Amino acid sequence: KVVDSLLVFQNKLAEQSKLAAIGQTTAMLAHDVRKPFSQVKTVLNQFEMMKTDGVLLATAKKEIEKTILSVEKMVDDIMDYSREVALETKPCPLASLLDFSLRLTAKSYKDQELDVICEYRFNHTTKPLVDDERISRVFTNILGNGIEAIVVIGKKDKGTISISTMDVQKDDQRFVQIAIGNDGPPFNEADIPNLFESYFTKGKKKGTGLGLSSAHKIVTLHGGSISARNRADDRGVELVMLLPASAETDEARAEC
Repeated sequence: KVVDSLLVFQNKLAEQSKLAAIGQTTAMLAHDVRKPFSQVKTVLNQFEMMKTDGVLLATAKKEIEKTILSVEKMVDDIMDYSREVALETKPCPLASLLDFSLRLTAKSYKDQELDVICEYRFNHTTKPLVDDERISRVFTNILGNGIEAIVVIGKKDKGTISISTMDVQKDDQRFVQIAIGNDGPPFNEADIPNLFESYFTKGKKKGTGLGLSSAHKIVTLHGGSISARNRADDRGVELVMLLPASAETDEARAEC
């Protein structure tokens, strides 16, 4: 009877925890979505005044596109975090995945004058075995965080995103290691253990606080790992992923 009572109590706590998480997510989404929708509403209210001005219409179109991308990113973070994910893995060329993710990230900043360069050091030999759609979202999330770290948190008008890869053998399994770094401010060492927790965010102007926890979930589902660290050379930070390696050779070394 005692065990049964403990199980009932445990189930109640789990249910309450789920309800609290749902409530927190709903409140956060309602708060974060209100601003972009308000921006769209403002543009639409001025449509009559702008409809004969091609320049104003083009600007309005860009603003609405940017707003939609922002909301889609929020929804993707929440869906990746909350739902059961069924992966569809296959060998994927890493340079193509990174190129696609970088271009997607750039769309969010296309109206801003940013001087951010990307440096690549490809030293892996095999394609990672991944769900390309979901890993692309992980890369996009990390790249976007890197730009935010440089421009928003670091308040710099220029910076560098660095991407390096290598082959890794761990516990008789082969992995592709991808390190994505930026030369923004270093992490507070006390914050590093919390970076992949739900709703943890610091210094960013936008976002759900679910981006890195979603990334952690997706990478872990692949059988890989993700960690964060400050660079030893005081040149910013790095997020390091291990993704399972396939048997296919990855020969693409084209610049992204």
